[in-house]
Amino acid sequence: MFSESVSIFDNDRQIGFVKKSSWSHKSIAELNGKKYEFREHGLLKQDTDIICVSENKVIGKIKYNTWGNKACFDVNGEHFNWEYKNILNTEWLIYDSQGLNISYKSSLTSGQIETNDDDAIKILSGLYVNNYYTRVVIVAFVCCFISLSTVWMVLH
Repeated sequence: MFSESVSIFDNDRQIGFVKKSSWSHKSIAELNGKKYEFREHGLLKQDTDIICVSENKVIGKIKYNTWGNKACFDVNGEHFNWEYKNILNTEWLIYDSQGLNISYKSSLTSGQIETNDDDAIKILSGLYVNNYYTRVVIVAFVCCFISLSTVWMVLH
């Protein structure tokens, strides 16, 4: 939950990762030898560019919804939707106009990806969006804690 990286395994063999660069708005991701960078922009209304590292070119963009439970992204002219499937945010999915493509399930230490599509950028984008929203929740929680602590100290 608090990690800035996710490792992807096929059985016991690591085949990819998503890693957030500390103190930066960039993340690096790789799956089956294909490398991508996710670069966040904006302060209150953020979006993220998806960059193909080998071509050094923007191939897509992720847009987040205000409530932190949905996102959409376009990659190479294709449109995809991302959303949480349960209230605990331990299950999420990616789908397009054709239907479900990728389903994710996670716990604090592991997870599972089920897909009928092995497109690396879609799989990595699904993990990235979940990591992004997890970071947003943690920051909001810390801000609330600090605010409540400050109010408590002022009142006592």
